[in-house]
Amino acid sequence: MIKSIPENFHDSIIQDICIGFRKKITALTLENYLLENDRPNGLTIKRKLSFYGVVLQEFSSFQQDNIVFDITESESFDDFSVEQKLYLERMRNYFNPGFLDSIRIDQDLKYYFIHTSTGVEGFVISREYEVVSL
Repeated sequence: MIKSIPENFHDSIIQDICIGFRKKITALTLENYLLENDRPNGLTIKRKLSFYGVVLQEFSSFQQDNIVFDITESESFDDFSVEQKLYLERMRNYFNPGFLDSIRIDQDLKYYFIHTSTGVEGFVISREYEVVSL
């Protein structure tokens, strides 16, 4: 079952995506404007969303404004394969033999999907995530 992660990132602006291939970490820096009477008051909240133990990720559609609609998660490879069917079809000839099977049977992995109103879209398959205020 796919559900929203507990932290609310709706309308956050993705400022940076940093990928550490050796340490298997992907980190998104996100910023939200604080509102007063439904208008930005110039103040922001900045947070870092870090994924640890990353085994696969994909990001596309980068734009000047990358505004999050929702970040969802699932513990099911089946959910992932439905959500990312086109990606899997496009990449099927590029994975090492057995790679997807190793992901499928690893019960410690979770599947995170980044949905945006505009800009970057993507997914991360990792062991855990953490949110830190900056």
